[in-house]
Amino acid sequence: MTWAVVQQAKREHLIPIYMMEPDAQRRLRELNLDDYAELFSLDINGKPRVWGIREGRVLRILWWDPDHLVYKSEKKHT
Repeated sequence: MTWAVVQQAKREHLIPIYMMEPDAQRRLRELNLDDYAELFSLDINGKPRVWGIREGRVLRILWWDPDHLVYKSEKKHT
């Protein structure tokens, strides 16, 4: 997909690192990626998410999050 398609579908969100679960923040430190302020979260049909760092037109994938555990939003997922 292009970024235009992803954005039009409203399936991407920038999530600040400080709002992520402590385990995710700890893992970013272990990977020496804690200098980023936010990560991209891509909604994959409901609960599952793909997490990554956007570098220009490329999303560097970090995690597959099938149970939406990296960032627990208030929104209920089915």
